[in-house]
Amino acid sequence: AGPWILRATAEGMGLGAPRTVVVEEGKALADLNLQVPEGIQASGTVLADDGSPCVGAELTAYPEEFDARAGDPWEPYRSVTARSGSAGSFDLVLPFPGRWRIVAAKWGFASAASDAFLARAGRSVAGLRIHTARQRLSMLKVCVSDAQGHGLPGAQVQIMALHPLRAPVATDPEGIAWVDRLAPGAYGIIASLPGMAPGHARVDLGQDEEGHAS
Repeated sequence: AGPWILRATAEGMGLGAPRTVVVEEGKALADLNLQVPEGIQASGTVLADDGSPCVGAELTAYPEEFDARAGDPWEPYRSVTARSGSAGSFDLVLPFPGRWRIVAAKWGFASAASDAFLARAGRSVAGLRIHTARQRLSMLKVCVSDAQGHGLPGAQVQIMALHPLRAPVATDPEGIAWVDRLAPGAYGIIASLPGMAPGHARVDLGQDEEGHAS
C-alpha cells in the first residue's frame, strides 16, 4: 500500500513519463494506461587509430547529466548498450531526448567517447564518429607458493578486472602461471587450490611490459 511511481518502456522504444498511483491495501488497480514514446535512433562508426573499423566494440550511451553515484532509481533505463558491427558501425535507440554521449570500449583498445550531441524527439542522429586507439598489450607472470615459499603446481589463477576476463590458468610444476595479452590497467588475481585458502593479489600493468605478482 502507498504511493508508487510507474514508468514503462519496451525494447527499441523510449522511456515513458512517470505516473504516480496510490495503492490501497486490499484493493486492486485496474485499467492503468501507460504511454511508451518512440525511441530516438542514433547511429555512427567506431574507428581505430589507423582508420580501420573497430569491430565488436561495446557502445554505451549516457545522458550528459548521468551520474552513477547519484543512485538514480531510473538508472537501468538511463544507459543504452550495443555492439559495433563488421564495418565498425552501430545503431542505438535512445529512450528520451536530451544531450547524450556514447562511449566505446573494446579489449586491447583505449576507451573513447563521442562528442556530446543533442537528441530531439522524432529525429534520428546519424554520422557519429568515435575514434579509439590500440593499446600495447602486456604479459603477467604469477607465482603461487605456500607459506614456506614452495611453488604450488596445478593452482588455478583467475585474472579479474570488473569481472573474470577469461578461463583460469593452471600453474606449472614450479607454481608459475603466465597470462598474456593484457591491456594496461589494474587487475585483481585470485589463486585457488583444493584444500588451501584462496590467495589474492593486485597488480598495475603499464603498456608493453612484463608484470609480476605473487
